[in-house]
Amino acid sequence: MKSLILKDLYVADKQMRLLIILALVFCAAPIEGSFSGLGNTYAMMVALMLPMTTITYDERCRWDKYAAMLPYKPATIVWSKYVLSFLGTLTGVVIILAGTAIRAAVSGAAPVWEEALTTTAMLLVMMVFLTDLGLPLCYRFGSEKGRIVMFVALVAAIGAGVGLTVALSSAIFVFPSVPPWMLVLGLVALVVGLTFLSVRLSLRFYLKRRNGEYNS
Repeated sequence: MKSLILKDLYVADKQMRLLIILALVFCAAPIEGSFSGLGNTYAMMVALMLPMTTITYDERCRWDKYAAMLPYKPATIVWSKYVLSFLGTLTGVVIILAGTAIRAAVSGAAPVWEEALTTTAMLLVMMVFLTDLGLPLCYRFGSEKGRIVMFVALVAAIGAGVGLTVALSSAIFVFPSVPPWMLVLGLVALVVGLTFLSVRLSLRFYLKRRNGEYNS
């Protein structure tokens, strides 16, 4: 799997460098008001754009046909995209924290780590849902319909994020005696379950596409 991830990183190197630099600039910029979270959101998009960009490149060069002759299991190939997304998520977290530190150093104020960590946690959940939805759709419909896939995934992720926030607020209100760690544990279990289902769907769609059952 390491070689697959390195291959994807090499392929998306230039585009991801630009995306990371822009994300760091946006996170470090002293933006106030309703656009204050733009940089953080942009930084976390690295987690989604990285695997989807590599899938697009794979389709253009017909990598799947070549990979079928190599000693890689289809599950390993699909899992590598999710691991790539996790690495992108970690990169997004580092960018957000670095931007918070830079912004505080420039302004001379103390960095608001609690706010940054809270925002990062919310974005992490949203990006996981977005990745779990976006990758199967990308394998199913291909890169030619990427814009539609991205739009549908984004709308669904926003809806899921709003619904999740409402559900958690209701759970805290209805069950005030429930320890917060139990709610967090339940959220982690939900995320793990959705990711497992997403991987299974991606693997199924990947095999069908490689066998020529879907049009690119």
